[in-house]
Amino acid sequence: MEYRNLLFLFGAVFFTVSNLLAQDKPRKTDLPGSKDYPLISRYKGAVIQNYSVDDYEKYVLGTGKIVEKNYRGQGKYFTKFIDLEGKITRIQYIIPQKEGILKVYKNYEIALKKADFEILFTMKDEDWTFWNENYYGGDNAINQLEKKFYVPFGKNGYYYLTAKAIKNEKDLYLSLFFCKDSYFGKDIILVTQEVIETKPLLTGLVKAEKISNSLKTKGHIAIYGIYFDTGKYNIKTESKAALREIALFLKKHRKNKYFIVGHTDNVGNFAANMTLSKNRAKAVMNYLVKKLGVKARQLKASGVASLAPVTSNSTDAGKARNRRVEIVEQ
Repeated sequence: MEYRNLLFLFGAVFFTVSNLLAQDKPRKTDLPGSKDYPLISRYKGAVIQNYSVDDYEKYVLGTGKIVEKNYRGQGKYFTKFIDLEGKITRIQYIIPQKEGILKVYKNYEIALKKADFEILFTMKDEDWTFWNENYYGGDNAINQLEKKFYVPFGKNGYYYLTAKAIKNEKDLYLSLFFCKDSYFGKDIILVTQEVIETKPLLTGLVKAEKISNSLKTKGHIAIYGIYFDTGKYNIKTESKAALREIALFLKKHRKNKYFIVGHTDNVGNFAANMTLSKNRAKAVMNYLVKKLGVKARQLKASGVASLAPVTSNSTDAGKARNRRVEIVEQ
């Protein structure tokens, strides 16, 4: 019993020391040089405690519950997640605990929905040790925080939220962790906000592994390496590399079935675009089956014209993103 108590005491001391490596006390004014991330407003009265921007870094966004799982060197992991790479803006806000953690969380949730963010996943008050030991803290954390940041400690209650939006031709992914605790004798609500900006790849080859990962996490993937002339559905020669990767993926997953879905921008007549999108999807399906040996029973072709844009058609770049072929799980 004495030995166990000693271990518990050592763990408590370690946690205290790790947080002492952050700011020496909760700030009363924003950290010099810090600023809010555009499009995401802070809670009234919040102060920026810590701030960093990394131009390019990897990030794991949780979109499913936590389970015991020996994966990537972790004893616990998300059942669903998205591997991301891009620019990451990290902000830690401190808010007086009297505001109430639920009130703060709900305020953010409502504001995000009004700003057209799609809420991907939420959870609360489950397995708080995961966040301190596997996600943010520890030597092999999933998303390691710099030492200047507080390590979120959810034992006394927390909320976790992830979301996505498409803004200014970029895919924005958001992670928010709200917890309440005492830092240096001051009771606060700590909001750890991380925004990951990824730029969609409109050129280059989409590998079979990327197709597999995206289908596992999202249920669909947009392929931008398949080309057609304007208003036509004959596949251009430069599409062959992307089609080979799709065929490679399909042959590795012979038991599964998929839709090939054609998409257009909003230029021209809708009825004509509907026909065009279906014909492009059929052309892709036929190429995969007749020339690359994919089993016909795996595929069905469909078209939705401009009914499912991924961004605004108000710019040429937006139109280019909306013209695509997608693979969707049946």
